[in-house]
Parts: sequence; C-alpha cells; structure tokens
Amino acid sequence: MIGKTIWKYRITEFLGAGGSAKVWKAYDERTKKEVAIKVLPEDFDQNLLARFRHETRAISQLDHPNVIKIYDIGTEGKINYYVMEYLRGKTLKELIHERYEIEKSSVNAEESVQISLDVARALEYIHSRRIYHRDIKPGNIYVTEEGVSILMDFGIAKVVDETTLTAVGTLMGTPLYMSPEQLQAHEVDQRSDIYQMGIVMYKMTTGKVPFEGDNSYSAAARRLTERIPVPSRYNPTISPQLEKIILKCTQRDKKDRYQSSTQLVADLTAVSESRDVTVELKPRGLDGKEPKATSEATGQAGSEESGRTRRSHLFRASLAVNALLLVSLLGLLFGSRSRPLELILSGRKVETTFSTATIAFRTNVPVPSEVAYGHGEELSQLKLVSAEPTTDHRVVVDGLNPAMEYGFALRFIVDRRLVTYKPERFKTKEREELDRLTTRPLPDMPPEEVALLVDALKAGDYQVRLQAVHALGDVGTVKIYDKLIPLLHDKNNEVREAAAKLLAKLARRF
Repeated sequence: MIGKTIWKYRITEFLGAGGSAKVWKAYDERTKKEVAIKVLPEDFDQNLLARFRHETRAISQLDHPNVIKIYDIGTEGKINYYVMEYLRGKTLKELIHERYEIEKSSVNAEESVQISLDVARALEYIHSRRIYHRDIKPGNIYVTEEGVSILMDFGIAKVVDETTLTAVGTLMGTPLYMSPEQLQAHEVDQRSDIYQMGIVMYKMTTGKVPFEGDNSYSAAARRLTERIPVPSRYNPTISPQLEKIILKCTQRDKKDRYQSSTQLVADLTAVSESRDVTVELKPRGLDGKEPKATSEATGQAGSEESGRTRRSHLFRASLAVNALLLVSLLGLLFGSRSRPLELILSGRKVETTFSTATIAFRTNVPVPSEVAYGHGEELSQLKLVSAEPTTDHRVVVDGLNPAMEYGFALRFIVDRRLVTYKPERFKTKEREELDRLTTRPLPDMPPEEVALLVDALKAGDYQVRLQAVHALGDVGTVKIYDKLIPLLHDKNNEVREAAAKLLAKLARRF
C-alpha cells in the first residue's frame, strides 16, 4: 500500500490494525496535511457495510476538541475507507502499559482526572446528538503530545434514529469493558458508555480491570453476578471522590448509574477543582447489592467515620452474618434444597458446513441456554438456544464463511446466575471443497452435495453466496427455488441480480 494513492491521499506509512481494518498514514495532496486512513478489508461483510457508511457519515458531522475528526468517506474499487485527522502522541492503553508495566509507577491522580474529564466531555457532546460509542476502552482514547485526550474509533457506534441499522441481539464491543446490558445483548443507551468509562477509570487508577482471567468474556461475565472490588483495594492512595465516581459509573443496574454524561462531567469538574462531588450510591450489604458512599466505598477510600457509627455498622453486620449461618444450618438439617444446582453437560457435538454450524448438547437439569460465538477470539455474536428450560439443546448458527476458525461459549441461567463455559472452537468446511463442487457437472450431483451448495447461500461473505448462486444455475430441481427468494433482498447488488436471473430461469423451466 505504501506509495499507493487513494483519490487524493498518498499512503506513506503503516500505522497499525484495529479489529479487521488497517490504518495508514497518508499525505493529503490538496491540503498538504498528514492524515490517517482506515481501510476496511476487501471482503468486509456487505451486510455491515451499509450500517458502517450510514453511521460514519453521521459521525463525520461531529466537531469537538475531544472527538476525532473524520474528513472523508469513500470507496475506490473494492476499497472502502474513511479519512481522519492524524494525531501525535499515544493511546491511553499504551500510556497505562508504560506506567504500570515498564516504569512500575502509575497514572497520577491529576492525569487520571483530566483524561477522564476530556473523554466525559466528548461523551456529553456525542450523546447530545444521540450517538452512543459502545466501545469505550483505553485503546480508543488517544492522549496527544499536548495532553489532550481524544475519543476515537467509532467503528461500532450506534446512531439513534429511524434509519439505524444496528441489529439487536448482537454483542458489540470489548468484553472486559462491556456494560452488563451489552454482555447480555440488551439495548444500550448513554448509560452503557458511562459504565465503560467507569471501567476505563478503574483501569487507569489501578492498572487492572475489576476481574481478569485467561478468557476475557468469562472474566467480564463475573460482573453480572459478583460485586466489583472497590478501586482502593488496589490503589489505597486513590482520591475518595474519584472512587465514588468510578463506583457510580459501574453500578450493575443502569438506573443506579449517572443518568447522563453531563452529570459525570459535573462531578469530574468538581474533583478537578477540589470540590465535593454530588454522587450518591445505593447501599451495598451482604446480599451483594451495590455500595453506598458511607459504607465500603468511602470506608476503603479513606473517609472518616465516627466510632459510634462504625460500631453500629459492625453490630448490624454481625447480626447479618449470624442470620446467614443460621439459614445455612437449617438448610443442612432440613434437606438440600438450598444447595446450588450442579450443571453437567454431555453429548456436545458440532457439525459444520461451509456457512453454518449446528451445536447440540444435553444438560442434566432443565435450563435456558444461549451461545456466544465469533471469528477467532472475538465472541461478538449472541444467539438464543432455548428460551425455556430444557435438557436437550440445539441451535444452528449461520452467516459463517468457509475454511474459517470460530469460537463459541455456552451460557446458561442456573439459580438466577449466569454460568458461562470455557470457549471451544470449530472450523467450517474448506473452501477447496466448495470450489470442487462448483466445477463438477451439476445434473449428476448427489442430493447431499446440492444441499451443501444451497447451504453456501447463507455465507457471510457475499462472494461465497455469489459463487453458490452461479453454481446452482444448472441444477435441474425446483427445490432450490424457495432458497433463492431471500437473496432478492441481499445487501449485495451482484447477489441480488444473480438470484433474480436464476429464479427467472427456474420459472421458465418449471
């Protein structure tokens, strides 16, 4: 790519990759300025391309000192790209790594507040235009050489209007920073961005996220059932005021968080000016509910509490502990009803074609189930297996591509707890097998091989769908007629035209 010119932009340097796209440094021949170009892969999912263009156009209208500026959106041949301002500095992810891992120090309090305030102002601005970022994380925050923090990479932002194309039921974002509603594939709003900002502040002030592990999705899922440790557990010097803000942002129930980014800006401004914040937190006791400012949150953050109040708290806590012990003893005496259910899986089986995977398994007790899946390590899609409790579970995942490795994780609701199993992997059938099917005489093809070609019509890559349509052109059966009809609404023009021609051919034949 270096030396290549895309419209008026001459590529000069490779900057890196984000998700499936690559970012290049370029020189704008017209304005004589350096810019950054994000180039989507040529096989970018056509189903997502319309949404990408629509929402990027909306984001290109943004103009705020803490939001990345997008100058241009275009297509040249098979290349889809957008052009943004070129920034000098480092991402917050790089800054955190440098401080905690290399220098063995930390991001100081003044920096943490200023970076948080810059990003909160960016959120306030985009939220006022009904845009939700949905992927707030250190890697998407850039700290310039002048010390200004810029919110960038709106690749999965949601523009809320009547033309929004974002699908419900899709996990979008980075698991370790996702809000609880994102992890459960529920609808998001500005409070999801606020939650993610809280996790970013947590990482910035402690050097870690609330829960960590070998699998980011399983670690993140713990936030659905477990209480987040207060930041002062890892950083005793953190400002009690800033800790309150972090805890308010990361409340599990979005009704208990800041309801707007304007409120967050107000409290961060108060901290920067050494004033008291207005945050109020719900009580958090032994039942695992979220904290209030006068309990563990302020206690561990260093707030002063009178001896009488502290003794009162300890007395109540002691009563609660004794009550729990009594309940446990009664459970042992009168049966095992209170014991948590032990979930056992058996008969797990995955059958794949070019574009689908059928996942089947059994459980020893009836439970609802769903599966999170995606390409490589990103389990970004969610599909319901069974909404009602059952012991036999079976789901077909489609929209896949040949010769690709995918991961999936089974999820269950057991005793009102979300249980996520360790991710497993499968691979779809090889592309060479599809190529072989498309080059052999079709009239003599066995029904099972015709079924494989029909299956390829569901592939995520439009080129695979197009190849399957062309290959099915000589199949002498009306059985494929119904399978072609959905392609008349395909996002890709070539696929729609090819399907229409084949349907007309079949109609004349039969």
